Amino acid sequence: MRRALTLALAGLAAAGCGTPPTQTRTMDHSPPRDASPVSDDSPAVRDAADRDRKNGTMVEVFGTYHQVAGGQAPDAPLDGHAAIQLADGTQIYLQPPWHPEAIRPDEELARYEGKAVVAKGLLFAECPAPPDGRAYARVPCLTASIVVIDRRAFDALQRGQLD
Repeated sequence: MRRALTLALAGLAAAGCGTPPTQTRTMDHSPPRDASPVSDDSPAVRDAADRDRKNGTMVEVFGTYHQVAGGQAPDAPLDGHAAIQLADGTQIYLQPPWHPEAIRPDEELARYEGKAVVAKGLLFAECPAPPDGRAYARVPCLTASIVVIDRRAFDALQRGQLD
């Protein structure tokens, strides 16, 4: 019995030393279970590292608002989609490009285009897949009742000095 157990353990150890199996990509957008704890507990997202660390959480994205071509080629015609561009050039879309609310209201587009903003929402480092299974752009995005506010107004609110 002891010899059988020893052989079984040796077999498991040998199996663990070989080439790892090819992993399949899952659509689980939750943060990795083995991720180390984040010391920065603020909701601020200012660069790609913040985006990756805060995947699956409610955040405040700091950057410049601009229109984008809804998950298509960068030179495609603008179609009402928008993203926040972070200081390092990372873009975070406002809603998954396939979502009906990804087309932003005209007044929002006009009000914030090219301006420093803070956008609040649920962050995904890669947008969730559409429920109908169609192809989609795998881009970072915010979802869930997104709020966009001018950066100066946000800073004034934080200081309690809104006029």
